[in-house]
Amino acid sequence: MENDIQAVLFHNRFCSMRLFTGLGETRPEVRESLKEIGLDSSASLQVRQQVATVLSAWTSAKEYIASEQSSRAESRANRIPRPVGPTEYQAMRSAVEAQWGKLKGCETPSKSYLGMKAENIEDNEIIAEELSEVTSKNDTEVDMLMATLDEQGRFVVKKGAKQGRNPTGTEEFRTKLAIMGNVWLFLKTKHSNRPWLADFNKDVFKDMADHILGETSWGLRSHNSGIEVGPSWNMVLKYEHELRKKAAERVGEGTTYKEAIKAVCEDSTLTFRHKGEVK
Repeated sequence: MENDIQAVLFHNRFCSMRLFTGLGETRPEVRESLKEIGLDSSASLQVRQQVATVLSAWTSAKEYIASEQSSRAESRANRIPRPVGPTEYQAMRSAVEAQWGKLKGCETPSKSYLGMKAENIEDNEIIAEELSEVTSKNDTEVDMLMATLDEQGRFVVKKGAKQGRNPTGTEEFRTKLAIMGNVWLFLKTKHSNRPWLADFNKDVFKDMADHILGETSWGLRSHNSGIEVGPSWNMVLKYEHELRKKAAERVGEGTTYKEAIKAVCEDSTLTFRHKGEVK
C-alpha cells in the first residue's frame, strides 16, 4: 500500500488493524468507503490499482485477526500461553529497539513468555509470575512438547515453553528484571491504550533492581555476637516477588505500573518487614 494512501487512512482515524477492517463488512462496502476519501476505482486505471491494493490489505487484515482470535481461544481452552507469531514478535521488537536501542538476546523476552504476559494485558491485569517463568530469547530457542486435553476431551500434543530457573546471583537477577521490563515495553507498543502502561519506560525495573540489591535488602547487614549477617538469597527473591504482587494490587486500584513499582519500593512497611527477618 502506498504511503500517501496510508497517510489518508491514518488521518481519517483508521490507525489500527482492527479499525482498518472496519472500513466495511464486505469488499463492495470497502469500495464505497474508499470513495469517501477520494479513491473511486472508476476514475482511472491508476486509482483502480490503488483500490485493489487497499482491498488486498483489508482481506489480509481480516484473515489475520480471525486467525489470532482462533489461536487465542484455542490457547485459553488448552490452558497454554497464546503463541506469538514471528511477524508480530519482530514488529514489537523493532518498535522497542527504535526507541530504546538494540536489545541483547539475553534481555529479549522469549515468545512463550511474551505470550503469557499478553494474556495478562488482554485481561487488563498484572500477574506477579515467579522469576523462573521469566525467560529470554536465548533460553527458549528449542521448543518442547506437552500433552493436554482440548474442549472435546481429546488428547492433543502441543508445543510448550521450556521452563526457566530462578537467578542464582546478582547479575542473573538484573537480567531477569531487564527481561521483565522489556516484555512490558513490547506489549506497550501493541496496547498503547492501557493507561497503566502509559508512562512505563526502560528504567522501571532497573530502578527496582537497584533498590533490591542495595542497602535496604541484599546489602543489608546486622551484627549478632560480633558476627555480620545479612539476608539469604532466597529471602531476596521472596522480597522481590512480594513487591511485584503489591504493585499489581496498586495497578488494580488505578495506579500506573511505573508509579506502583516506585511506591512499593518506597513502602517502609514492606521494607521493615523484610529487615525484621534479618537478625
